[in-house]
Amino acid sequence: MRRLTGLALRGLAVALPFALTIYFVYWSISNIEWAMRKALDALDIGGLYLPGMGVVVFVAILLALGLVARLLVFQSFLALLEQLFEQIPLIKSVYTAIRDFMAFLAGENRASGEVVAIDIAGQRMLGIVSDTDPPRSLGKDADSGDDLVGVFLPMSYQLGGYTIYVPRSRLSAVDMDAESAMRYIMTAGIGRASADNGDPGDRPGS
Repeated sequence: MRRLTGLALRGLAVALPFALTIYFVYWSISNIEWAMRKALDALDIGGLYLPGMGVVVFVAILLALGLVARLLVFQSFLALLEQLFEQIPLIKSVYTAIRDFMAFLAGENRASGEVVAIDIAGQRMLGIVSDTDPPRSLGKDADSGDDLVGVFLPMSYQLGGYTIYVPRSRLSAVDMDAESAMRYIMTAGIGRASADNGDPGDRPGS
């Protein structure tokens, strides 16, 4: 019975990641298709709709926005819209959080995203540099006088984490990209890091 249970769990470990990934992709495409179909109906061109057109239109809109975003006129418009959003307290918090997170994913903030190991009470913790220019009101490290750096510490098997500010001297760079580090931390080290980067190892910090 124990052997059968082990085989069943191993089969579940193989099937579940594929099943959940396929379901997530299906759920995302279905919702995009539904939303775009509603938009086409609102524009009174729903009669031209073909299955799958919603996803194609959505991707085309994203590509068009990516191209138009490079134009100075559009950048000026976005700057005005951003100023408007930042005047409204609640909307400001939501907008800036989403904007900064998407900029991080897009790799626009090259100063952050460095994977580091932090020495805390003799223990090593993996984190990702999220803020290289913290508010001056945080001051400097009381012992060394070093500037502080914001480091995000993701939580294993949970959506969330903590942001701490530590002196740069307590950080050691880790030979791993941010995506691999997030995956490695989220699975508590059980998941393998990217094969391109090899095993996580420390190198002297800057």
